[in-house]
Amino acid sequence: MLTNALTIRSENLPDNHPDLAESYHNLGWYFHEIGNYPRAGSLYDQALKIRRRIDTDEGKRLTANTLHNKAWMLANEGWEDEAEEMIREALRIRTELLGPENRDAIFSRIGLLFVLIEQERLLEATPHIGAIVSRLGNLNVDADVGKAVTQFALGMTTRNISLSQSERHLQAALLACEKAMNKDSVYVGVICCELGTTQEAQGRFPEAAENYKRAIDIGREKVDLEHPRIRLAVERYADLMWKQGKPEKGREIWREFMEAQLRRFDPAYGQVAIASYKHGVFLKSVGDAPAAAIVLENLANTIRESTASDSGYRYQTGLLGHTLNQLAICLEASDHDKNEVMQHYRDSIAAFKSEAEQSDDALPMMGWPSINLADTLIDLQNFDQAEKELELVMNVIKQTNGSERAELREYQLQTYHYLFEKSGRSEDLVATALELCRIHQGDPDELLSLAKSLCRRLKSLESTSVAEGMDSSSESTALKNTAIEILRKAKAAGLEDD
Repeated sequence: MLTNALTIRSENLPDNHPDLAESYHNLGWYFHEIGNYPRAGSLYDQALKIRRRIDTDEGKRLTANTLHNKAWMLANEGWEDEAEEMIREALRIRTELLGPENRDAIFSRIGLLFVLIEQERLLEATPHIGAIVSRLGNLNVDADVGKAVTQFALGMTTRNISLSQSERHLQAALLACEKAMNKDSVYVGVICCELGTTQEAQGRFPEAAENYKRAIDIGREKVDLEHPRIRLAVERYADLMWKQGKPEKGREIWREFMEAQLRRFDPAYGQVAIASYKHGVFLKSVGDAPAAAIVLENLANTIRESTASDSGYRYQTGLLGHTLNQLAICLEASDHDKNEVMQHYRDSIAAFKSEAEQSDDALPMMGWPSINLADTLIDLQNFDQAEKELELVMNVIKQTNGSERAELREYQLQTYHYLFEKSGRSEDLVATALELCRIHQGDPDELLSLAKSLCRRLKSLESTSVAEGMDSSSESTALKNTAIEILRKAKAAGLEDD
């Protein structure tokens, strides 16, 4: 019906007629609801093109409606910055025209709240919850709808503070949503997925698995697993199955989900590309590097071809770089040709470097394949080139902030440590061991690994000294004393006798 209405109106009305915009908007909403975001986005854009030209209060109100819907869609696709810009514009228009207490203005504020939650800007999100609660109470809105919205928001914003508190809010949101809609609503599935995440974080794996499975079952029943938003439940369920020693269940659900996605969408569509990447990473995690390499190589080729042909599809920052980096790791694990592996690492670095010119987010990502490349060079005993790669990483680290800076620095130090062990640089090996010891001071297994690396170098040094008649007593003493010091710290951290 919606398609027929659009066809009739487009044949009988001028290109800028408001009724034509209405048909574009309504059909866009239909495709939005069933998860066909590319089609929905195109229709919303056509509606906006007409509605923005209607310079009346009604035209502005209708523009806000389309902006609101497209913002939700963009947020679902992962384009939070654009979604925030659109939802703020919709909120501004609705507040100015209709007042802050109006139902549409409140629902745009809800949209902004969830965009902020998706971006983990929880301090900014929290004040909106109180405003929404008080204003929903003054409206003739189903109390369960209001409760589902606010309890879900509270569950998401309190997760980093208290898992038990977050779970209580999400349980309340689930009950309210089931009352307001029905037990197999897609929105019930969304809540189940987040509830499962909270339970998994508390170590309650069977309950988490049940909620993930329920979300997947709803997606299978309602949209035949073709809705991109189902991916989150698939990903978490599969990972949990792997952790519980049931990787085949994870493989099975990924296979079913990817088949469903490819029934509806082009492999080059951004959401399918992300799903393919996650699928490849899962296969790598469960130890099937060859299968993972096939998935990741096909994805890399798809992204390159799509970009070269200007297909119009967009990709999350760093997706090609991450794909090539993971592909190289998988090929290396499969004893693939080292030169091809290193070329993939270099291509990954180049992809991140290119994106860093457009987005600062891509800059830190360059560090990971650079360190992996250095690691491969060490295996090939190309120590000088490996050290140069690691030195270049320091420039990336200096421009990186927060936890990612610390993670990159730790990984770089570990690779330096490996370099110094393999190249026989005992003094540098001791220095990196002590620095890594400070980082891992509470982790007995990591400390034991450091001590063992020093012992391996000590054994190698002593063999060389005997064979060549060298005096390496001071070098040996430094290695031995440092190993003993680290072992004592490992023991204090809980290491059992080894």
